[in-house]
Amino acid sequence: MHRTQVYFEPEILALLREEAKKKKTTLAAVIREKVKKTLPKKISKKKKQMNAAKVLARLAKRGFKGPKDLSQRIDEFVYRT
Repeated sequence: MHRTQVYFEPEILALLREEAKKKKTTLAAVIREKVKKTLPKKISKKKKQMNAAKVLARLAKRGFKGPKDLSQRIDEFVYRT
């Protein structure tokens, strides 16, 4: 399992938390359940997904050097904010 961050509007988050409480489970479990229900059953093998570590390793091998202030502006680069 991989960790990720998702933003919800307060009303949606409240409903998800309420459902988690009723089911006596975690908020994450409720979200995973709902996402699984909406995704197609099979994911094409052609659509291989690389995790962030592999992407960063490839960039490092190619000699990629990011901006000096990358750690300070990480949200801007990752989330395009």
